[in-house]
Amino acid sequence: MSSSVTTANRPSPEEMVARARGLAPTLRERAAACEAARRCPDETIADFYAAELNRLIQPARYGGYEMGWDVLCQAAFAMAHGCASQGWVLTVYGDHAQCIGMLERSAQDAVWGDNPKALVCASFGAQGAAKRVAGGAIMSGRWSFASGIDHASWMLVGSRLVEDGAQGPGDHTFFLVPKAEAAVIDDWHVVGLAGTGSKSFTLEDVFVPDDRMILGERANAGRLSDGSGNTAPVFRVPRMSTAGFGLAAVAVGGARGMLDAFVDAARKRITRGTVIAEEQYVQIEIAESAAALRAAETVILAGAAEMMARNLRNEAATPLLRTENKRDAAYAVRIARETVDRLFALSGGNSLRTDNAIQRHFRDVHAAASHYGLRWDNNAMPYGRVALGLDPLPGTY
Repeated sequence: MSSSVTTANRPSPEEMVARARGLAPTLRERAAACEAARRCPDETIADFYAAELNRLIQPARYGGYEMGWDVLCQAAFAMAHGCASQGWVLTVYGDHAQCIGMLERSAQDAVWGDNPKALVCASFGAQGAAKRVAGGAIMSGRWSFASGIDHASWMLVGSRLVEDGAQGPGDHTFFLVPKAEAAVIDDWHVVGLAGTGSKSFTLEDVFVPDDRMILGERANAGRLSDGSGNTAPVFRVPRMSTAGFGLAAVAVGGARGMLDAFVDAARKRITRGTVIAEEQYVQIEIAESAAALRAAETVILAGAAEMMARNLRNEAATPLLRTENKRDAAYAVRIARETVDRLFALSGGNSLRTDNAIQRHFRDVHAAASHYGLRWDNNAMPYGRVALGLDPLPGTY
């Protein structure tokens, strides 16, 4: 097992963000190859390890740095600026490390005890079937969208746990399963975020012991398993209302990458004798896009920092704050999507070429915006209900 990390030998958040920024140019160079392979390049995973970005949220006892969602979001901005697919994969690995840290200590040991570098993919949706048996549950079914599955050793799988003899669908529960138990389906053929390797998989009568599961409601409320042994604020973050900030940061970082590619192209572009950089409407669009993305970044970081500060003060997140976080993450993604739409409309025919970064960022941002957890309508309604004094609907915050 890796030696525990102490405050004295832990790098600063600023240093970790700087490492992520330093990787962005390399990720940009690999973006086309990443997309063609439909998964994160092995070299990029090696770079994540070398920069210790896999340790951002991991518990200290396994060599992790237990940093907050605000730090992960800043890293996501930086890496997605180079390549949204590769930034997405690192971001979800961080999200899943937080969730593993909420489980019993024995489950954490299973993942990281012999291999502190182990990565975890996930499919959190309540799919498949899980039935209670003595000492655990038996799972079967098919799941989708397991980003980063190619390099993962373990997976978090969502399903409804049906108690023996109980009626109804059961409680949405997250189960920790070795990837070796799954059959991976190579079905990730998509138009955006193609390099995330978000493939499907099946499980057939897989036994999951009690210590490797946590109620989704409990995880989404930031209530750790009783024997987790973790006290850092990040492990008490309500997942459902905070994880969206990380994915939103990828969308905004990708939009920022498109803006920079647009500016670079506009500096050189001459269309029918017109120097595009001299056109006032282009100058105004660049200013508006930069301001919009700065606002989106600020919304994300302010929300993530506020949640971390509350946890540091041991203040529980109110329903209003939890729905506000979901609202803000979705709104930031809406800003990113609207920005890339405006820029793409002004980019000209060369932006359609498959080797042009502009079209790749455009597709990646739209793919991120299609994520169920980032859609505006899904996240606006819960906030509106709570703001009006109504009870939030189950499963919406």
